[in-house]
Order: sequence, then structure tokens, then C-alpha cells
Amino acid sequence: MNTQHFSAAGRTIVRSLTLLFLVLTGLTLASGWAQAQDSPDATDVTGTMIQEAGSPISEIEVTAHEEESLFPLPAPAISADRQGSSADCTDFRTDRLDISPDGRYVVYRVYNVFADIVPALYSFSTADGSATKLGGASESDYFRFTISPDSQYVVFFNWEDGLRSVPIGGGAPFKLSSVGSDVKISPDSNWVVYKDLGYLYIVPITGGTSLQLLTVKDHDVEYTISPDSKYLVYRTDKISQNKDELYSVLIGGDAATKLSGELPTGGWRVSADSAHVVYSVVSISNDETHYRAALYSVPITGGTSVLLNGPLVTDGTIQHYEISSDSTHVVYFADQDTDEVNELYSVPITGGTSVLLNGPLVTGGAIYDYEVSSDSTLVVYFADQDTDEVNELYSVPIAGGTPIKLNALLPPNSHVIDRNWTVYDDPFYISKDSRYVVYLAAQTQDHIVELYSVPITGGLPIRLNGTLAANGDVSHFKISVDSQSVVYTADQDVYEQVELYSVPIGGGSAVKLNAPLSTDEDVSLVDDDYLGSVLPFDISADNMHVVYVTKQPSPAQSSYRYNKLYSVNITGDAIPKLLNANQSQNEVYDFAFTPNGGHIIYGSPDGTFSLPIAGGVPAQLVLKCTLFLPLIAH
Repeated sequence: MNTQHFSAAGRTIVRSLTLLFLVLTGLTLASGWAQAQDSPDATDVTGTMIQEAGSPISEIEVTAHEEESLFPLPAPAISADRQGSSADCTDFRTDRLDISPDGRYVVYRVYNVFADIVPALYSFSTADGSATKLGGASESDYFRFTISPDSQYVVFFNWEDGLRSVPIGGGAPFKLSSVGSDVKISPDSNWVVYKDLGYLYIVPITGGTSLQLLTVKDHDVEYTISPDSKYLVYRTDKISQNKDELYSVLIGGDAATKLSGELPTGGWRVSADSAHVVYSVVSISNDETHYRAALYSVPITGGTSVLLNGPLVTDGTIQHYEISSDSTHVVYFADQDTDEVNELYSVPITGGTSVLLNGPLVTGGAIYDYEVSSDSTLVVYFADQDTDEVNELYSVPIAGGTPIKLNALLPPNSHVIDRNWTVYDDPFYISKDSRYVVYLAAQTQDHIVELYSVPITGGLPIRLNGTLAANGDVSHFKISVDSQSVVYTADQDVYEQVELYSVPIGGGSAVKLNAPLSTDEDVSLVDDDYLGSVLPFDISADNMHVVYVTKQPSPAQSSYRYNKLYSVNITGDAIPKLLNANQSQNEVYDFAFTPNGGHIIYGSPDGTFSLPIAGGVPAQLVLKCTLFLPLIAH
């Protein structure tokens, strides 16, 4: 059986370990609020952190979203009398930065390592380049914040000021509570939920009277907010004689409703329509050598819980599950019928007979990965279904049917490549419009990796890359948000010189995007000491631009670094623009798009800058005289 696999849960573990390494190496990354011992939102049935399906909850925990969108930056401009000499440059630091969802503001915290300047919170306007102080003057070095989903407010906490909110563009703060931990903002940005001494409270984001939601004291209570911002779902063991149970409560409304029986361990997710809660019940053997998980669904308003999975064989268990975006089905991954043979199943979220989605597996075969299409009609999965250790792609209707093999017939010893698995990659991607699957495979000759797209319902796979140089390969790719283009890197023209290309997703001529490169320069990954491999390109949210960095050997020749930052039209019909031409030191630490795709934020030895994606004069966010920590971007 092929073991080169990272399931959705496995990739989450990789991300979590990456962040753990950052923390262990001294980079404080906003891993939580007060009472850092509080549990994560939810866990999947293997104990791995998961995000709630369809729930864009803003929270101050290190989640997959934050891994992609928060990154440390240097301090804002400080008056000359407080800057100190050049020898003091490393005194000023930040340990948290986030970009507002609308892309108009960058919010970050600054502090002085010798406490000469107390922690302060700033917002930077990407529109006019101004920085505004939002909060500070606390003698405490503990300071956490999050931005509301509507980009209007920043909620922050420190020991002296307590929990407050402030308009993101500046203004008088609103006091929410004297204390607060495990803070979350509701998806509609109207409410702030927090813990205080083991009790759960909710308060309007603009201040007011806090309402107690949990009437028993439980420091370990875990909770989520429903996507419609109407309900709080939480787990506690303090109501029914130390038995973990699941409850829901209407925000600002009635008493809590019990949703489940005892949950020894396990997690839950709220459906995107906020109508159902899907949860797992995990039982662990007395000798702690085996666990067994079962999957249930219950209306969020309360009622009878329905067992979703079919009967499990001895030692069989649910490994992972997803709720479809239309909230009608639950797709799960389990050794339900044969012990230690994981297969793929689907069941209506309201209950019914579960359906096996994959075809018969050869001896040693297994399902390794799956994804539900955005329109919730199909499931694409990755498996050695027909030939052991030959991984291939299949699609099947979510309600069950005959699976269709998506890739073409493979030559001996070849398979769909599960190597596009860095922190930011999966073995395949489904386009947002649910029409295509894009993947890498050695499909025409052994060991030559090329890029293909195929209709999700099946059909002839189309090779997207151009003719490769001898022994060349396609290395990485991304699909544009509008599902029209695929951008990829490959040593297509010159062996071992990786360049950047764009091609229509349905096939056509690939266009080179990068500017001419020197002989020792390319557009391949740099293995960062802290973050691992980081993709050297990204596509703007408006689907019009690609920003990329080129890599060259460092002056010491002992490693590589990114040195030039470019923007180019995704169609390749214009000359790439060098964005960091005015920097005195030719190095780019990392870069990130604002969520609206209008600006690029990048760091360099000269400081951190904001620049319109179409080009222009960079606006310096912060002093050069600061310690710059690696960005976590893309």
C-alpha cells in the first residue's frame, strides 16, 4: 500500500507541527488569549484540530486560516526620541499581524523588548498609508487581538485594559469586560463571546451588558458559534455529573438545550445552514490501545440524535468526515466494513442508509484523500482502487453511483502524483465552479510529471503544460478563483531552471509569466528554516494578476533566498513589473495579498511595505530599524 499520503487531517497535523516549531523556536504567534490551556474549538475523531464547516468564525486561536493570513511584521514608525541608536534596532518587535477581510487595513502589535515602550496596537490603511494607534499603554506584555469579519472592529485584550473593541480606523474603544479568554466574534460581527473564570458570556461588540450563557463553572468548556450567529454550541461535563455532553443555546435567548448523550471524547461541526450539528462519539478501550468512533447528527434546536454511519466491524472507526456545503450530506472516511481498510461513505445529514462511494478495492488498496465539490454534487477521491500502490483519481455522485476514473491509463510504475503536498498543497484540486479537477501525474511516460485537467464528470484529460525540457517536470500549481486559469511552475524550457506559466483550465497554449532569468535564478520553492517550503507565487483575488518571487543563491552560497518580487498579468500579455526595485538590499522575506487582491504586503531588510498590485510607489508600513520575522503568507 502506498504510504505517501496526507489526508485532510494529516495536512492539518503538518500545519500544526509547523506552527509548534515556530513557537518552540521563540516566535510567539498569537496562539491564544488568556488561559492558553483552553481547548481548541473542536477536534475530529482522531483528535486533530478541524475548522467548522461553513462557519467563518473569527477567533484568536492558531487555526488553518491564521496559518495562511497572519504573519509577524516590524514595528510602526516611532518618534525619533524613542527610536534609539542603530545598535538598538532589534529592540522593537511585533509578534502578530493580520489583514482585515476587506483588505483595507493591516493590524499589528508592537512592543519593546526592554519595556521602554509598552505594547501598543496599530492599524495601517492600505489606501492612504497612514498608521493609527488603536490601543496600548498597558504595562503588561500580554496583548491579543482579532478583526471582526465585517472589517469594522478590532477586539483586543490585555491584562490591564481587559477586553475591548475599537473601530479599525481608530476611535474611542468600547469596554466589553474586565477579563476574558477564548474570545470569538460572531460571523455577523455583532457579538463577542468570551470566557470569564470558567463561565461563558456574550456582549455586543460595541459594548453593553454581558449575558451569561453557561450557568455552571467549567474552565474546560469548548464552544463554537453557528454560521448564522444565532446559536452557541458547547461541550461541558459540569451539568450531568462529570459526563461530557453537547448543548446549544440561542444567543440572547432561552436556556440551553441538550443535544447529545455522553461524549467521552470527540468533536462536532455545525452545518453551513446552521440547522444541524454533526458530532462524533469516541470510546477508548480500557488499556487505551484502541478507539472506536461513531457519527451522529442532531438538529441544533434539539431533538433525537441520529446515528449516521452504518454498523462498524470490530475495531472499525470513523477516521474523518465533512459536511457538504449545501448541508444535505455527510461524507466520511472509515474502516466500516473491513478492519483497517478505509473506505468512503455518504449519508444524508438527517439520517438514512449510508452509501459506499468508492468501487471495490484490490487487496492492499485504500482511499487516501477526498474532497467534496463546491456545488455538493460530487466527491473526488484519490486511491489505489484498481491496482495496489498505483494511486489514481475518481469521481462519484455524493448520493452514490458508479465511480468514474478521471486520469488516463497510466504506464507501468506510474501514478497520480501525491507529491504536491507541501504545507499549502493537495494531490489534486477541484475548481471553484465544480467543473474541473486539476492534478499532476506521470501519465504519458514514467517519472515525467505533467499537469492535467479533466472534467469532474469524466472525459479526456487535457495536458496543460507545454512540451517539457528533457527530464523536466511540473512542480506546483494553483487554480484561479474564477476557475478560468491554472498557474504552474516547471522546468519546461530549461532543465533545472523552474519558471512560471499560465494556461486556460480547459486547455490551450501555456504562456510564460516570468521575466527573463539569469542562469542561477528561478521561480522554485525556498525551504525556509522556520516555515518549510513556501510557494513562490500567488494569484490575486480578482484573478487578474500573479505575484511571484525569484530565487538565487545567497551571498554565502550556502543557501537560497528570494530576491526579486514581480507582478504580472495572469494572461501574460504585459511585461512583469519589478515591485521591489527601490530596495537597497535585494531580498524579499515573504509576501501576501490583501484579501481583496488590491495590494501586496512584503517584507525586506529595508522594512515592510504595502504596494498596489498594479504597481506604484511602495508605502512603508514600519521602520527599517526593527527585527523582521518570517511572514506566514498565501
